Amino acid sequence: MSAAPLAVSFVAVSSLAVSAALVAAFGGDGVSAIEALILLLILPLHAMLAAGFVFACLGLWQVESARKRPSAECPTESTGTPCEAGFLTVIAVPVFHEDPAEVFARIRTMYESLRREGRLGGFEFFILSDSRRPEVAAAEERAWRGLCAEVSGHGRIFYRRRPDNRGKKSGNIAEFCQRWGGRYRYMIVLDADSLMTGGAMAEMVERMEADPALGLLQTRPLERDGVTLFARIRQFANSVYGAVFTPGLAAAQGDAAFYWGHNAIMRTEAFAGACGLPELPGQPPLGGPIMSHDFVEAALLRRRGWKVRIETDIDGSYEEGPPSLTDFATRDRRWCQGNLQHARLLPVAGLNWISRANFVLGIMGYVAGPLWFLLLATMTAAALADALPRRAALVDLPVAGDVAVLALTVFYLVGPKLLALAHGLVDRRIRNGHGGGLRMSASVLLEMIFSALLAPILMILYTRFVIEVLTGRSVAWNPQRREADRMRWSEALRQYRWEIAAALGGAALLSVFAPVHFLWLAPVLAGLLLAAPIDVLSGRAASGRATARLGLFLVPHEPRGHADRARGDGIFGALARRH
Repeated sequence: MSAAPLAVSFVAVSSLAVSAALVAAFGGDGVSAIEALILLLILPLHAMLAAGFVFACLGLWQVESARKRPSAECPTESTGTPCEAGFLTVIAVPVFHEDPAEVFARIRTMYESLRREGRLGGFEFFILSDSRRPEVAAAEERAWRGLCAEVSGHGRIFYRRRPDNRGKKSGNIAEFCQRWGGRYRYMIVLDADSLMTGGAMAEMVERMEADPALGLLQTRPLERDGVTLFARIRQFANSVYGAVFTPGLAAAQGDAAFYWGHNAIMRTEAFAGACGLPELPGQPPLGGPIMSHDFVEAALLRRRGWKVRIETDIDGSYEEGPPSLTDFATRDRRWCQGNLQHARLLPVAGLNWISRANFVLGIMGYVAGPLWFLLLATMTAAALADALPRRAALVDLPVAGDVAVLALTVFYLVGPKLLALAHGLVDRRIRNGHGGGLRMSASVLLEMIFSALLAPILMILYTRFVIEVLTGRSVAWNPQRREADRMRWSEALRQYRWEIAAALGGAALLSVFAPVHFLWLAPVLAGLLLAAPIDVLSGRAASGRATARLGLFLVPHEPRGHADRARGDGIFGALARRH
């Protein structure tokens, strides 16, 4: 049963309370036009923060309830093998101009993990190539043939490259379903950088078997193999905060959950029958092929009556994160375009209301950037105008009301992270997996500082992305770059020159004419001023290694030291031996 009504009620009550507090704070002489604008900008942003907070609270309640239940009530890993039930699961790996050595090393790791688990009989692998460059395609085929020879995988590991890659990844999967889908009951969809244990894949299949109405099951993939500081901070946050936030999200969404496009299993017949994607009228970026297909596919499955669930208790699901802020922004630019397209799907008949809410959340994840920018710009303009001689105040906001709204905002921002930290500190397994209580606490504090500096940079980037999409500037879906140490100082200074100039100009103006507002805005200005150093230094492998040596930003699923790498422990054994 979904906890969505509870989450919606909390967000609504909190937003109404903030509205009432702000209207009262504006004074008894009515609400001016600029005050109304500030109120309209604050409310959707507050609703987003309140939703994040309630997801964290729901998640903490979920994990604590599961921990306190008797062991007989907790899900346990099945010992049956998929092949005994007489069905077959395909592990589909779409690739597009990736490093073949890395891709096939991961496939080999998963193949051998299934064999060690005694589960290989129920699975086949299909590498679905969309690569256009002949030299990459030739390398992929060589790597496939070599892998099949090494692990005796002929007849179980397949490779195909389609002659044209229309529809990108979604078209790739659709073409596979049309040609070979009838052979398989289930399909596990991975990305080129995905990695899963044999036990996790077998558990996913068995949960699908246990619920015939389940159309898609999404795991919680943990980011792994982070080398740079940026990647290590992200994988730490994903591990610590996601342990609370994602179960809350899953509880709120119930049977109409997200699909993130990878590290998930689906009922092949259901997916093929429900998930034919429409092409939106008009030209890209808001028309044409749907870029962010995964949310849409989840909504279409639910529309046909299939359950779509996130299961957060399946361990052994991993992905690789972007190594730098620039790579993160490049990926998010594509996602921004895809998510804004979802606004055109909101009126589609028959969609579950939670699926529509998922679309709205995805859209707001990017629209929040320009909303924050407009709010800060409006309040800054008002503060500068109020500094002019003989001008009445444009915004009548007493200190008490200002502090109350700000305190609630900070509480909603920081609260989920503190809840996750508290949860981790009382759980010995989580605490030890992240370096112990002291190092884990220090890592959370440093992550919050880093996030505070990163937030204004992302605000400007997302504002730019949304403007580009709304003014008709489309982007192609290019392969993800995964190398560290790519950003040069000269390139970073050129890329962020306007942000730095705006921060310097704003600081000069505000410090002279509105010093109080300057103090409020100082964290935002600091983030913009430091944009270039943050991008360059956090994208360096040396900075990541330095924090690892200090025991910061550790995660349970990474090798610890030379001894672990020599043994090749766990899911990383095969990849560690390669390097």
